[in-house]
Amino acid sequence: MSHRTKLLAVLASTLVSTPALALDISFDYSLADSFFSAERRDAMERAALLYESYILDDLNVVVTMSSRYEQDRNYLAEAGPTAYYANFQNDWSGTMTFNESYEWYSGTADSFNGYDFFSVTLHELGHILGIGTVNTWDALLTGDYFNGTYASGVYGGPVPLADYAHWLPDAISTLPGTDTWQEPLLNPYASYGTRMYLTALDLAGLRDIGWDIPVVPEPETLYMLLSGLGIVGLVARRQRTRAAA
Repeated sequence: MSHRTKLLAVLASTLVSTPALALDISFDYSLADSFFSAERRDAMERAALLYESYILDDLNVVVTMSSRYEQDRNYLAEAGPTAYYANFQNDWSGTMTFNESYEWYSGTADSFNGYDFFSVTLHELGHILGIGTVNTWDALLTGDYFNGTYASGVYGGPVPLADYAHWLPDAISTLPGTDTWQEPLLNPYASYGTRMYLTALDLAGLRDIGWDIPVVPEPETLYMLLSGLGIVGLVARRQRTRAAA
């Protein structure tokens, strides 16, 4: 058995033996068009799976999807929750809109051209879950800094912001459970041909605003799963969704 085959078997076994995750993020395409192809929807499911793997709150999050062709506007996507006041006892909802005028990549290859659909979805889901968009975030702002206890602990002090809703790109963090450095996902920029993941700082910010996230993060194998072997987690997520329907 090859090393890759062994790793795939281990990951599949881990997913099967793990209890059903409490958070459930679903996407509503009833107002969307053909822009959201099957491959792009798969990329969005992988992004949702990553948040579901960290957050323990027993909530449903429904995201209404749309897209527009806006060549004259300098944004890749925009999103946010439908309510400003964060409530961690009731279900959440949000909206997400993609700009069709950009070159997008939605596969799982490590090297690619275009803006990564998975990374941008992951970023926008962070806003839907409250980064830069809810009252519990605003309560922790002082000038151009975020003063949440967990985020400050990860960064080593108040975290500098690029604007009220994004970390400064220079607020470098690591992928959870690793020593791999990356700019925080929730910075205001996306790089062409680059895949990004949630960092320890991003997760700490979510924890500061009220989400139930364990102190000890998942191991690096989760990132290997989502980037190179994403099909295993995606199948498990779909099976869980069908079982709950």
